[in-house]
Amino acid sequence: MSSQEEPAIPVALREARDIVAEQLERLRALAERERQEAHALNAALRQAERELDEVTLQYRTALQRRRSNAEALGQQMAKLRARCDELTRNVDMRRSGLRQIELLIRQIEMSSSALTNTGTSATSDPMGAGAAFAGHSWARRGTGAPGARGSRRTSAGVCEFADVARNLLHAGATANR
Repeated sequence: MSSQEEPAIPVALREARDIVAEQLERLRALAERERQEAHALNAALRQAERELDEVTLQYRTALQRRRSNAEALGQQMAKLRARCDELTRNVDMRRSGLRQIELLIRQIEMSSSALTNTGTSATSDPMGAGAAFAGHSWARRGTGAPGARGSRRTSAGVCEFADVARNLLHAGATANR
Protein backbone atom coordinates (compact mmCIF):
# COMPACT_ATOMS: atom_id res chain seq x y z
CA MET A 1 0.00 0.00 0.00
CA SER A 2 1.50 3.34 -1.00
CA SER A 3 1.54 6.37 1.23
CA GLN A 4 -1.17 7.98 -0.96
CA GLU A 5 -3.54 5.03 -0.40
CA GLU A 6 -2.88 4.90 3.35
CA PRO A 7 -5.82 6.25 5.32
CA ALA A 8 -5.28 9.61 6.99
CA ILE A 9 -3.93 9.24 10.50
CA PRO A 10 -5.27 11.73 13.03
CA VAL A 11 -2.65 14.11 14.41
CA ALA A 12 -3.26 12.92 17.95
CA LEU A 13 -2.64 9.32 16.93
CA ARG A 14 0.59 10.27 15.18
CA GLU A 15 1.69 12.15 18.31
CA ALA A 16 0.78 9.15 20.45
CA ARG A 17 2.84 6.84 18.22
CA ASP A 18 5.78 9.24 18.40
CA ILE A 19 5.53 9.41 22.20
CA VAL A 20 5.40 5.62 22.48
CA ALA A 21 8.36 5.23 20.11
CA GLU A 22 10.39 7.78 22.07
CA GLN A 23 9.58 6.14 25.40
CA LEU A 24 10.41 2.68 24.04
CA GLU A 25 13.74 4.00 22.79
CA ARG A 26 14.49 5.45 26.22
CA LEU A 27 13.46 2.22 27.96
CA ARG A 28 15.64 0.14 25.63
CA ALA A 29 18.59 2.44 26.36
CA LEU A 30 17.88 2.11 30.09
CA ALA A 31 17.72 -1.69 29.76
CA GLU A 32 21.04 -1.74 27.91
CA ARG A 33 22.64 0.45 30.57
CA GLU A 34 21.28 -1.88 33.27
CA ARG A 35 22.69 -4.89 31.40
CA GLN A 36 26.12 -3.28 31.26
CA GLU A 37 26.03 -2.28 34.93
CA ALA A 38 24.83 -5.75 35.92
CA HIS A 39 27.70 -7.25 33.88
CA ALA A 40 30.20 -5.02 35.69
CA LEU A 41 28.68 -5.95 39.08
CA ASN A 42 28.87 -9.64 38.16
CA ALA A 43 32.55 -9.24 37.33
CA ALA A 44 33.16 -7.45 40.64
CA LEU A 45 31.27 -10.19 42.48
CA ARG A 46 33.33 -12.94 40.83
CA GLN A 47 36.54 -11.12 41.74
CA ALA A 48 35.41 -10.65 45.35
CA GLU A 49 34.46 -14.33 45.56
CA ARG A 50 37.91 -15.35 44.28
CA GLU A 51 39.55 -13.10 46.88
CA LEU A 52 37.30 -14.57 49.57
CA ASP A 53 38.26 -18.10 48.51
CA GLU A 54 41.96 -17.23 48.68
CA VAL A 55 41.68 -15.59 52.10
CA THR A 56 39.55 -18.47 53.40
CA LEU A 57 42.22 -20.95 52.30
CA GLN A 58 44.95 -18.83 53.92
CA TYR A 59 42.84 -18.53 57.10
CA ARG A 60 42.33 -22.30 57.36
CA THR A 61 46.03 -22.91 56.77
CA ALA A 62 46.94 -20.33 59.41
CA LEU A 63 44.57 -21.96 61.92
CA GLN A 64 45.97 -25.42 61.24
CA ARG A 65 49.53 -24.20 61.65
CA ARG A 66 48.60 -21.91 64.56
CA ARG A 67 50.06 -18.81 62.99
CA SER A 68 49.65 -15.38 64.53
CA ASN A 69 48.07 -13.87 61.39
CA ALA A 70 44.96 -16.08 61.65
CA GLU A 71 42.98 -13.37 63.49
CA ALA A 72 43.80 -10.73 60.87
CA LEU A 73 42.87 -13.17 58.11
CA GLY A 74 39.58 -13.91 59.90
CA GLN A 75 38.76 -10.19 59.96
CA GLN A 76 39.69 -9.82 56.29
CA MET A 77 37.54 -12.85 55.49
CA ALA A 78 34.55 -11.33 57.32
CA LYS A 79 34.94 -8.06 55.36
CA LEU A 80 35.17 -9.91 52.07
CA ARG A 81 32.14 -12.03 52.93
CA ALA A 82 30.15 -8.86 53.72
CA ARG A 83 31.28 -7.34 50.41
CA CYS A 84 30.24 -10.49 48.53
CA ASP A 85 26.85 -10.43 50.23
CA GLU A 86 26.38 -6.76 49.31
CA LEU A 87 27.41 -7.38 45.70
CA THR A 88 25.08 -10.38 45.50
CA ARG A 89 22.17 -8.24 46.70
CA ASN A 90 23.05 -5.55 44.17
CA VAL A 91 23.33 -8.08 41.33
CA ASP A 92 19.97 -9.60 42.27
CA MET A 93 18.38 -6.16 42.47
CA ARG A 94 19.79 -5.23 39.03
CA ARG A 95 18.55 -8.48 37.50
CA SER A 96 15.09 -7.97 38.96
CA GLY A 97 14.97 -4.39 37.73
CA LEU A 98 16.17 -5.42 34.28
CA ARG A 99 13.51 -8.14 34.07
CA GLN A 100 10.84 -5.59 34.99
CA ILE A 101 12.12 -3.08 32.44
CA GLU A 102 12.18 -5.77 29.74
CA LEU A 103 8.66 -6.84 30.69
CA LEU A 104 7.51 -3.23 30.53
CA ILE A 105 9.06 -2.87 27.06
CA ARG A 106 7.30 -6.01 25.82
CA GLN A 107 3.99 -4.93 27.28
CA ILE A 108 4.23 -1.44 25.80
CA GLU A 109 5.09 -2.97 22.43
CA MET A 110 2.06 -5.24 22.64
CA SER A 111 -0.33 -2.58 23.88
CA SER A 112 0.88 -0.01 21.36
CA SER A 113 0.47 -2.37 18.43
CA ALA A 114 -3.02 -0.92 18.00
CA LEU A 115 -1.38 2.45 17.35
CA THR A 116 0.97 1.10 14.72
CA ASN A 117 -1.63 -0.99 12.87
CA THR A 118 -3.33 1.33 10.41
CA GLY A 119 -5.72 -1.19 8.88
CA THR A 120 -9.32 -1.82 9.89
CA SER A 121 -8.27 -4.63 12.20
CA ALA A 122 -6.74 -2.17 14.66
CA THR A 123 -9.93 -0.16 14.99
CA SER A 124 -12.37 -3.05 14.66
CA ASP A 125 -10.82 -5.07 17.49
CA PRO A 126 -11.16 -3.09 20.71
CA MET A 127 -9.57 -6.01 22.61
CA GLY A 128 -6.54 -6.15 20.30
CA ALA A 129 -4.08 -4.97 22.93
CA GLY A 130 -5.87 -6.96 25.63
CA ALA A 131 -5.71 -10.10 23.53
CA ALA A 132 -1.98 -9.57 23.08
CA PHE A 133 -1.64 -9.28 26.87
CA ALA A 134 -3.68 -12.47 27.30
CA GLY A 135 -1.61 -14.37 24.76
CA HIS A 136 1.63 -13.17 26.30
CA SER A 137 0.43 -14.09 29.77
CA TRP A 138 -0.62 -17.53 28.60
CA ALA A 139 2.62 -18.13 26.70
CA ARG A 140 4.83 -16.95 29.55
CA ARG A 141 3.05 -19.04 32.17
CA GLY A 142 2.71 -22.05 29.87
CA THR A 143 -0.65 -23.01 31.37
CA GLY A 144 -4.15 -23.26 30.00
CA ALA A 145 -5.24 -22.28 26.54
CA PRO A 146 -5.28 -18.79 25.09
CA GLY A 147 -9.08 -18.78 24.78
CA ALA A 148 -9.80 -20.15 28.22
CA ARG A 149 -10.54 -17.54 30.85
CA GLY A 150 -9.46 -14.88 28.35
CA SER A 151 -11.02 -11.94 30.15
CA ARG A 152 -9.30 -12.84 33.39
CA ARG A 153 -5.96 -13.20 31.61
CA THR A 154 -6.43 -9.87 29.85
CA SER A 155 -7.16 -8.23 33.16
CA ALA A 156 -4.15 -9.94 34.72
CA GLY A 157 -1.91 -8.69 31.90
CA VAL A 158 -3.12 -5.13 32.30
CA CYS A 159 -2.70 -5.34 36.08
CA GLU A 160 0.79 -6.79 35.66
CA PHE A 161 1.66 -3.90 33.34
CA ALA A 162 0.40 -1.42 35.93
CA ASP A 163 2.35 -3.20 38.69
CA VAL A 164 5.57 -3.07 36.69
CA ALA A 165 5.09 0.61 35.90
CA ARG A 166 4.32 1.39 39.56
CA ASN A 167 7.37 -0.59 40.75
CA LEU A 168 9.61 1.25 38.29
CA LEU A 169 8.28 4.60 39.41
CA HIS A 170 8.72 3.62 43.05
CA ALA A 171 12.25 2.36 42.40
CA GLY A 172 13.10 5.61 40.61
CA ALA A 173 11.71 7.71 43.45
CA THR A 174 13.61 5.62 46.00
CA ALA A 175 16.86 5.92 44.02
CA ASN A 176 16.49 9.70 43.80
CA ARG A 177 16.34 10.09 47.59
